Formats: sequence, structure tokens, C-alpha cells
Amino acid sequence: MFLEGNGVMQDYSESARWMERAGQKGDKLSQFRVGLLYLASSEIEADYTLALSWFQASAGQGYAPAQSLLAAMYYDGLGVAQDFEEAAKRYRQAAEQGDATAQFKLGGMFFNGEGVIKDSVTSYMWINISAVSGNQLSVDARDLFESAFPADQVADGQLRARICFSSDYQD
Repeated sequence: MFLEGNGVMQDYSESARWMERAGQKGDKLSQFRVGLLYLASSEIEADYTLALSWFQASAGQGYAPAQSLLAAMYYDGLGVAQDFEEAAKRYRQAAEQGDATAQFKLGGMFFNGEGVIKDSVTSYMWINISAVSGNQLSVDARDLFESAFPADQVADGQLRARICFSSDYQD
């Protein structure tokens, strides 16, 4: 209500207070939204430590978008020391729930060997899964990969992606 100004004057601070109350009661979407306000709102001063705390609370309840943003904070070192291993772990949690952005980012981490062992086939698998999930950046990356890598690696990555899909990401 206060966030959009529906029936009241728009007030980001008041909106944050109400969302914090809901978040303190365990509402994972409210926890996520409060984290977003502290991370990227132009109306409230950024506080990466608070954003991280709210994302951790929401991610702890399995909310994939929070896991993905938490991973990004670890990857970039926002509010926490940069930690590629923790970022990869968090991206994987979100990726296994079907978060296309996390799938793409995890694929990039495997490609570059950031926080995980460098593995071009696993990289392609996650990028391919993300592309199928509708992430346009992944479609472009998949096309580049397919034109630059040996056909056997592409085929192996496609097979692993199909297995991953059919096992509900338990590959």
C-alpha cells in the first residue's frame, strides 16, 4: 500500500516498516522485499549488511529469488567478504528451484572456475537449462558455446541438462 501509494501517500520508509514487521513474523516474501529496499532502493539509503540479513532470512526458507540475490552479494562482496564458493552454493540452491538467472550465473561460475572446479560441460548444462527456462542472455551464451566447443562436449552437456530436468535438478 505505502510502496505503491495505493489509497495513501507513497512512503518508502513507512512501507519498509510494515514489510519489516511482516518479515520479523517470518514472511519470506516480505523479508525478500525488505532486502531489496536496502539493496537497491533509490528512496532508502543502501545498507548492504541489512539487505544481506533479510535475504538470508528469506533464503533460509527456500525462497529462490532471495537465494539468488544472496549469491550475488557473496559474488560481488556486498555487505560481506567476497566468497565465490558461497556464491556458487547459493546460486545452486536457487538454480535447483528453477531460477533462470541463478542457472545462468552458476553456468558462468563453472565456465570461469569461480568457487567451483572449472568444467565447461557443467557450465554448458546450466546455461542450456537457463536458456530453456527463458533467460535471453543464456540463449545467446548457449549459441556461442555451441559454435565454439567440440560437438561431443555440447552433446554431453545437452544430455546432462535433460537428466537434470528429468530428475528435478538432482543431477
